[in-house]
Amino acid sequence: MILVTGGCWQGKLDWAAGQFRLSEEEILDGADCGLFALCEDTGREDSPAAPAIRALTHFHLLLRRWLQAGEDAGALTEKLVQAHPDVVILTDEIGSGIVPMDAFEREYREVHGRICCRLAQQADGVIRVFCGIGTWIKGGPKQFTIRVIRHGQTYGNTQRRFLGKTDEPLWEKGKEALEEIRKQGIWGEVGPGQLFSSPMIRCRQTAGILFPGQEPYLLQDMTECDFGIMENKNHEELDGDPRYQAWIDSGGRAPFPGGESLEEFAARTVRAFEEMLEVMDRRGISEAALVCHGGSIMSIMEMLADPHRDYFTGIKGNGCGYLVRTDYHLWKTGKKCCQVLEEIGE
Repeated sequence: MILVTGGCWQGKLDWAAGQFRLSEEEILDGADCGLFALCEDTGREDSPAAPAIRALTHFHLLLRRWLQAGEDAGALTEKLVQAHPDVVILTDEIGSGIVPMDAFEREYREVHGRICCRLAQQADGVIRVFCGIGTWIKGGPKQFTIRVIRHGQTYGNTQRRFLGKTDEPLWEKGKEALEEIRKQGIWGEVGPGQLFSSPMIRCRQTAGILFPGQEPYLLQDMTECDFGIMENKNHEELDGDPRYQAWIDSGGRAPFPGGESLEEFAARTVRAFEEMLEVMDRRGISEAALVCHGGSIMSIMEMLADPHRDYFTGIKGNGCGYLVRTDYHLWKTGKKCCQVLEEIGE
């Protein structure tokens, strides 16, 4: 959860929308939303299932409406955060100024202040916005820079085979090419805890050649796609098979016969990428190298790349890849994307 606070008309919403890439549809307004719209089911008829939102603006007005309705604002805030642990909450500062004569207004200010203190303690980040400028007073932007590298060449690669779950090692010429890449310093070096890899042998071997002496964290869901009946075969061997022809006729978008669909493959690839970011966050590192497969890189580019790349245009040659950057707070608030900084190799 992220807490954004500041005075009235200081540009909090504009700042948060830009920082966290919030669209209008992803923002709920506490001034007029349902009283229990963001909370878990409370048993009331006016308490629908919590909507899929990323931000709540005018939290202070929602809290005021809760108090006016005689509700327990503290308990409802806890339900809100439990139902939306990654929400961005925007609220005005209302505790400054002359103490009001009205008893309700005094209670409102006190309750709001106490609840915001609890939210700030729980939050991953707290930002104060003044004159449209946001200052992080807790936490900070989490910019992760990642080298995404396709494994070295295997013999099956030279024959243009659909090499998925077949755990084929690198061949000697593939190893020699990687040694040359390492000598040229194309991918640089990594420190302890900064290396990630698919568990398949061709990726582990590549990681060992490019970054000797470093032990990779293995991402089990980052394995290559299951190509089904096409596994370890090339076009010439599959030509004439009606199942293969049907896949060709779909433009390569149909599920691989007897294997995975592109949607299934992409989902687990993104899941593995997110696991890597979680580990980076726990380890307190901001840079990493990921050694994976051609199909994995294609999925990452199609699902996450900014600017977007179609699945079939995201492929890179063996030992090549991309340099990308992502803000982990975007992932935590539901916006999963990576900015492509550089393409490396053919």
